[in-house]
Formats: sequence, C-alpha cells, structure tokens
Amino acid sequence: MSFKYARNSESKKVNEEGKNTIENVDHYSIIKRRIEVMEQWTLYYDGGCNLCHTSQLKLEKWAASAGQPLHVDILQSDKGIAKGYGLEGLVLEINGQPHFGYDGFLESMKVSPWWGRGFYALRKLPPFRWVIKIGYGIVAKFRHKWFGTRACQIPTAKS
Repeated sequence: MSFKYARNSESKKVNEEGKNTIENVDHYSIIKRRIEVMEQWTLYYDGGCNLCHTSQLKLEKWAASAGQPLHVDILQSDKGIAKGYGLEGLVLEINGQPHFGYDGFLESMKVSPWWGRGFYALRKLPPFRWVIKIGYGIVAKFRHKWFGTRACQIPTAKS
C-alpha cells in the first residue's frame, strides 16, 4: 500500500483510496514546522556584572526548556567588538537583528516562564515600553554598585 501526503492541517497520510489512516500521522512535518519557527538568537552581555551573568544563566535555562537555539558571548569578545557593540549591558541578536538594552530584555521574555511572558505581550505598548526603558536605564547605570562585579577583587589589608 503506498501513501501520499494529505493537504490538511492535521498532516495525516492518506492511503490509495483517499481515506485518512489514524495510525499514520506525519510527525515529521509537525517537527519541521516547529524548527522553522525557531529563530537563531545570540546574546552578548557584560561578563563582569553579577546581575548580567545571573540573567544570562536564567535565559539559557529558559531557552533550553523552550527549545530556542541560543548562543551566548560576552560584549568584550572579538565578535562583539567587531560588530561595534559597546558596553550597553545587553544585546540580543535575533536572526542577525540586534536588540539593545531594554528592547533585548523584552524580546528575551518570549521564552521566560508564564510571569515573564506578560512583559513580552505588553512590549509594544508605548507607556509600558517607556516605564521599562526608564527602569532598565536606572538598573544598568547602578548595576555594578548594587549587584557587584565578577572580576576578582584584590583583598586589601584591614586597618
């Protein structure tokens, strides 16, 4: 018995008489559709900041659980410098398109748990973007003071 592919949304196979066969569902096309939807993400972050490092670890975990391909690098890497990225704090490239700072943060919420996807859903609303932009700017400015750095600190003699 030979099979041909049906042109319906269920991606079932049909036999020669044109009848759907329940036991012959085309799982390959379902997997292929999911792979086509996934975009290539590259995250560049400040490797010396504790907050940035912790956020990068969380994003890697969320992306892995969502099946999202993610490559991570620091802003000070050769690739980051070659692309002209300064120390913006966060750059998320989606299919080569960079999203800087708060915009990259909002785009990364696509793969977050349920509570973060609300941020992603509201990312296009101007009042919401404005509040996130201000908040992100304040945290980015004081992140080293508030959360510390990952660089090894030279111990000083106690006086």
